[in-house]
Amino acid sequence: MLFSGSVAASARVVAVVAAAAALAATTACTSSDEGATTTTTRATTTTSIPQSAVVSIAAVKVAECFDPVPAPDQQPFAVVMRPCDDRHIYEVYAEKQFGGDEPPPAGAAYPGSLAVSNAAEAACIEDFPAFIGVAWEASTFDVQAWWPSERSWADATDRRILCAVYQVTGSATRGTARGRNE
Repeated sequence: MLFSGSVAASARVVAVVAAAAALAATTACTSSDEGATTTTTRATTTTSIPQSAVVSIAAVKVAECFDPVPAPDQQPFAVVMRPCDDRHIYEVYAEKQFGGDEPPPAGAAYPGSLAVSNAAEAACIEDFPAFIGVAWEASTFDVQAWWPSERSWADATDRRILCAVYQVTGSATRGTARGRNE
């Protein structure tokens, strides 16, 4: 089953997440006891995406795991990051470019949803056996692909295809699916 999604970031989702993270990272408290004031500031330094954070699908990289966001209208654009060792639905196993080694240049006409989705599906299925260890048709895992929308294609010269695996049953899994041979 493929999901028609775009790897182009939903600016609103990213802005809301960033604002919430900034607000959570700094806290100020005051007390009126004898005019005393206490201010507590907690700095957060992160070198990767915080786990359980809601992020744009555009921020997700190969070997990262995530769950869909609860809000259906945000699912094409945002995900909830999860450590791969914890329960998760999706694991990203490949990132490709539409058009392969020679993606269409900036200004190229959008080939159409069907052409882009078919190319994304084919690219993801091509890399599937090397990751899982068995052919897609024989696996208990399926492919989920995200590909450029017409808007992201034009606005951001987006040519990225993101490939993830998930269990056909929709159940969460723990650890990587790499080499599971199932």
